Amino acid sequence: MFRITNIQSRVQENFNNRDDVLSAINEKSVWSADRGEEIILLLEQLSDEGTVLDTSSVTLPLQEIVEEALSNFGLKKEKKKFSLIQKKKLGNSPEEQEPLLKKKQSLTMPVSAPEKVSLQEKKSSLKNQDLTNKKVFYLPKLLMLCLTLLSLIFSILSFSLVLNQAHKIETTNYSSVKTIQSFNKIESGESDVFCRYFLPNYFSGNDSHLKDFISSNNISVQEATLQSVLLEKVSQRENKRQALTYVIALKEKDEVRTKRLTIIVKKATTSRYGFEVVKQPKETQYP
Repeated sequence: MFRITNIQSRVQENFNNRDDVLSAINEKSVWSADRGEEIILLLEQLSDEGTVLDTSSVTLPLQEIVEEALSNFGLKKEKKKFSLIQKKKLGNSPEEQEPLLKKKQSLTMPVSAPEKVSLQEKKSSLKNQDLTNKKVFYLPKLLMLCLTLLSLIFSILSFSLVLNQAHKIETTNYSSVKTIQSFNKIESGESDVFCRYFLPNYFSGNDSHLKDFISSNNISVQEATLQSVLLEKVSQRENKRQALTYVIALKEKDEVRTKRLTIIVKKATTSRYGFEVVKQPKETQYP
């Protein structure tokens, strides 16, 4: 999406594509030439979320065809992020073990009737003794197994609690960082828009154009035609100030020069635009 802002009248127009923008600027240039009026337009290319992707400014009427004047504007594409989630499936095939059944071999002996009774009593006694021995043998093992299972369950519960607590702390920290980043991003975007309105007035050569943008009268205007504006970086300064550095193209006496301009601003609730320029912008050579 594209937006055109008339710096003098503060009127904004939105367009769906670049061709519509070029057509509209061409019509405005013809209208400006017919009436002998000079118009300064701020051009912005916006993403779907409203983020500024590219900016430029033109002074009407144009001295060349609109395609040449804006040959480098509006060609940036919004970067889209894609995430790939890979899921690993773990498959475990349990091994089943089958216990071996022990078969007892019974002894048969030909005995007389009185000896048969004695043999049955002996077998019964041996069987009871065998059961008692088995109980005594398996009881400690059963207790050890129960203790091992309890220990394992306790370890799993402790590990789960630690993971849950760590996840909560990580989520809280992530939310805090995202909140701070979102706040800084919003504030940087607001100050950037303010500076883009300030720049055409700063280079207008008319001191009266700066009264809504500055905090004192120690800032003097410059006289030049602003051709393009690109935001290079934003840094935080002391006393809640921001330093915004732009790379600008200026036309002075039919010569276009590129400079780096640093503007220091601060929030001001009493200001018309919510920000104020606190000191004279600093110009340096670029590159």
